[in-house]
Amino acid sequence: MTDAPDKGEVLLLGGNSLANHLASMLLDDGWNVLLSLATDLKAGIPPRPGLRVRRGRLNREGLASLLADGGFFALVDASHPYAEELRRMAPEAARAAAVPYLSLLRPATTLPGEMPVHMVQTHAEAASLAAGRGLTILSTIGVNKLRPYLESARAAKVRLVARVLPESAARCAELGLADNEVIAARGPFTVDDNLRHLRESRAGTLVLKDGGEAGGTPEKLAAAAESGVAAIIVRRPNYPGTHLDNPEKLVAFLNALPNQR
Repeated sequence: MTDAPDKGEVLLLGGNSLANHLASMLLDDGWNVLLSLATDLKAGIPPRPGLRVRRGRLNREGLASLLADGGFFALVDASHPYAEELRRMAPEAARAAAVPYLSLLRPATTLPGEMPVHMVQTHAEAASLAAGRGLTILSTIGVNKLRPYLESARAAKVRLVARVLPESAARCAELGLADNEVIAARGPFTVDDNLRHLRESRAGTLVLKDGGEAGGTPEKLAAAAESGVAAIIVRRPNYPGTHLDNPEKLVAFLNALPNQR
């Protein structure tokens, strides 16, 4: 482990366990890291030399300004696979700032062949399909894309239960969900946790995103299969370019880049 990082500083777009693991690896390897988080939540990595943390959502202007002022060696995107706006603007901002862009994208889930899973392209499609089944829906897609599910469920007179982070419960109330239609909890969730939530909500349909193993997708699917609940997965957005699928590859790739300083 390097006590005094001196390779330069990378701007790391994070906010998940994989990004935290990557941040630790980069620091161990001698890099300084500015970890950018969209929320005010505590960083999932303890304070240590070489680590800075900034909080708050970045728009295009904010990211461009940060890159222009920071003197970063590279921009490393380890944001969530469904952070579509950030993932689309980050490589553009890096090109404009003449800073190398590296993407860490967790592998997609290998779906069990024996389990019927409905794969759809959009949340609107998932919402329509889920509501059309006429059974209570348990949504695990978060709060930001919840509106189409609410609209479809209300139109079909189907009950919708949303599992969201505790800090998103107030937003669910603003959208019109009752207390008994919100499961406010923070993962990671085991198969037993998912089974309990499916039972408590009396769900007949589970809607999820493909967060990969790190996002708990296998545990959700296993619980759905055991409960006899239909699973609807919203496919990941398709991002152009090259994406590395584990932190070790990314650190090696970063170390192979020519020094820009």
